[in-house]
Amino acid sequence: MLYVYKQLIDEIKNGAKKASFDLGKTFVENPQEILSKVPEDVLEKIKGRLIYLYDKNLIPLALFDDRYYALTWTNNAPILEIDGIRMHVFYLKSPFKYGRYVANIVRNGTYYLETCFGQGYISRLIDKPLVSYEKSKAVLELAKLNPWSQDALNKHKVHNKSIWDLEEEGFDRIIHDPPSFRTAQDLYSQSFYKLLYERSKPGTIFYHYTGEPNKRKRFNIMSHVIKNAEKAGWRLLRKDDKVKALIFKK
Repeated sequence: MLYVYKQLIDEIKNGAKKASFDLGKTFVENPQEILSKVPEDVLEKIKGRLIYLYDKNLIPLALFDDRYYALTWTNNAPILEIDGIRMHVFYLKSPFKYGRYVANIVRNGTYYLETCFGQGYISRLIDKPLVSYEKSKAVLELAKLNPWSQDALNKHKVHNKSIWDLEEEGFDRIIHDPPSFRTAQDLYSQSFYKLLYERSKPGTIFYHYTGEPNKRKRFNIMSHVIKNAEKAGWRLLRKDDKVKALIFKK
């Protein structure tokens, strides 16, 4: 079983001495020998940044559900895209570096909630009990095919439900890395922050990625979040301009 994409094939054909067929998890020498086992007419079907799985048949890692979901090779990492829009944060140039950065912010917790699983690039780094929610079946299906998602899927309980159906309580760390405000305004609302507040312990650290949508317009997403979160009871600890996030405490 091989994971292949156009950039990888080009690098191998150009004489790369080492390459990875599992999206950067491990590397092998003499990759030309392995690639030679894939028929040339199959290789010709591999286009653009889309990642494919080859196991006798060529399977594109893309699904049509309510929208178009795909794993693409972008900046040397498998990236989830929805309708061509990148779902991972690149303020630190890599979603893996971003994941480590966030995991460090919420370190020393005992019970974690991740509101939006995505591909599990943050939760895979958490070794304490964690529950995660992901309402998109298509996103979870791609995660099952993504080598970088396996640690999170194996270690943690991942619900295929909306975070509004939150079942658990007693968290002392919350990771909220939601879709954009434009596509998920309810996840930036006072009522949502109230739900998280009610299900968490005193002293809980609440990490909230906001990004900078519409930064040239009058609407300020960070001000909007701070206002709604504080009305729900959260206290702002600090703004993190490095990754465009807010950190609150109960």
